[in-house]
Amino acid sequence: QVLTNSSTAGTLEFTDFTIISASRTSQTTEFSTTSGTFQNAHTATITPKLSTSKFLINYMPVRIYVNASCDALVKWNDGTNDSESVFRLAAPSAAGGYNAPCLQFWHNSSLTAGASATFTCKYKNQSGGSHSILIGDNGNESVIVIMEVVL
Repeated sequence: QVLTNSSTAGTLEFTDFTIISASRTSQTTEFSTTSGTFQNAHTATITPKLSTSKFLINYMPVRIYVNASCDALVKWNDGTNDSESVFRLAAPSAAGGYNAPCLQFWHNSSLTAGASATFTCKYKNQSGGSHSILIGDNGNESVIVIMEVVL
């Protein structure tokens, strides 16, 4: 089930969905930036079966390092549209440190059935400046699972 806004103002409802396809990929790449502009990180590809599908992206980077005095913003993009959810990750201590999250992103935009679609993780330093954000790890596996769903 997915939680969505209902037609009644101020209320939410659960909507059932069915998974009709899925794609899993893993990568052993590390990305780092101090930029306040979204940068590209891991990618994953899926070929949608239907043009009316939506996508649930499970992102399991081996680590996300957030330097002190900044927050990381993480989202996914299909080349045109961003995921509805954007995660803001704070440094776990005053000295900065590592997060090992499993993040889920809801992608509500429809894609062309039968055409391969590449999703790209986008990340940035919330405030820009000299503080580093690091995603992934050279040599250790980060996993992405994309599920194509119909509501």
